[in-house]
Amino acid sequence: MRTNSLFGHQQMSKISLISKVYVWSVVFESLLFFIIWDSWTAGIGGNISRVLQGFVIIALILKYLIKPSGLRIINFANPFYRNYGIYLGIAIFAGLVGALSGAYQVSVPYSTSKQSYFASLLNSPAFRPVFEYVIAIYYFIYFVVLPRYMLKTEGAVFYFFSVFKTMFIISLVVGLANLAFAVSGMHLVPRHIADWAYGGVYAGVRFHGLAGEPRDAFVYLFLGLAVFNLDAYIKGQSLSKFLIITVILAAVLTQSASGLIGIAVFLVLLGTYSLTHAMNVRTFSLLLAILILTPVLIYGAIGNSERFLQYLKSTSGLWYLLESGGKLPYLMMVQSTNIYPLYDLTVKARELNILPIIIGSGLGSSSAINNHYAPFAGQMLNPNSQLVRSLFESGIVGTFFLIMSFVYPVKRLTKYIAIKDRFKFITLTLLLFGCFMGHRSAAPFIYLGIFLAAFAPFYKTNKGAG
Repeated sequence: MRTNSLFGHQQMSKISLISKVYVWSVVFESLLFFIIWDSWTAGIGGNISRVLQGFVIIALILKYLIKPSGLRIINFANPFYRNYGIYLGIAIFAGLVGALSGAYQVSVPYSTSKQSYFASLLNSPAFRPVFEYVIAIYYFIYFVVLPRYMLKTEGAVFYFFSVFKTMFIISLVVGLANLAFAVSGMHLVPRHIADWAYGGVYAGVRFHGLAGEPRDAFVYLFLGLAVFNLDAYIKGQSLSKFLIITVILAAVLTQSASGLIGIAVFLVLLGTYSLTHAMNVRTFSLLLAILILTPVLIYGAIGNSERFLQYLKSTSGLWYLLESGGKLPYLMMVQSTNIYPLYDLTVKARELNILPIIIGSGLGSSSAINNHYAPFAGQMLNPNSQLVRSLFESGIVGTFFLIMSFVYPVKRLTKYIAIKDRFKFITLTLLLFGCFMGHRSAAPFIYLGIFLAAFAPFYKTNKGAG
């Protein structure tokens, strides 16, 4: 059992109420079925997670008002946080340059129909870019930094694993059962609880469980796999092969196009990482199997899905339509918020406007450029793809530091464990991050936070011994 070595022989202790609420707020973050009101009405998505996060933040504020000496300010010079600090610095600088060069200008009048005043304010062209920076900082602090303070004990970390694993299994079972009924024409579980207000909005014959849209479920499935692996390692166990097969099967059944893009990004990241790191024969064989079997699986998924084939068919003539300003086919128009920013980067490259390609145009600027190419009534519609957002908003350099924000801490903390275990952690981290690049999610932030909380004591012990 590795439990004692990871936590320095700490005894199981009682878990504070605020720590329990924090755990549930993190676990519910990816379970988008529990959205009880939509962001169009309130400005912020009404997941139960948001309500719980509000309780945690209020409790922490009251706690530090009573005892301010315990308050700590995040130190971005910390090796575990440094890369994200650099990423934010680049994004802020890019935003200032972008604002001066007109990257945030929206020529189409802003529409506020059917929105509350608060939602209109948050989504307005003047405020939304600023809010994007707030979100980027908030996600990192709440999901990455706080776990090391909220989950200080072995009992608290194990409580997180227990709650997360229970909800993950429930989501998996519900998703598979719902899919079985959907095949026969009976749709039981909508994307969100809020959908019932509209008579139920269902995802069709696709897996999604309690994670919301199928594309959200795709990322959540691999978050679950990464968390289960971390829990198994801490307890000295092996990751269940049955679980691995079930997760992969469910991921295929989501029929998520963004999921396939995420897997493609993962293969590029894994290949790049492997070229720069020495491996033993066993690890190299595992890498080779992944690099060969994954593309085969992707090819099979595309060939056996009418939905994927329709997407491929819709890409025919896409470049000509973009160049000529013609109307995009329906499926490409659905994905236009991801397409236009990438196309605009090619325009900038041809014009030798290199700076936005290197450092980006600032957070939130991709939604502004979407309004330049399509009539979105001035709405600040962001790309769903984090890869598109990152390349357009923080450039090649910012994207590199964003990647390193999640890879470097795992690489550093696993320095003293067996090579095969280290490679597994790196692979799952890259896999989760690849999925995140395919479709934006809080999943990699959640995983990094619990990873730091679980591994930091182990790292300190072994570093001291070395």
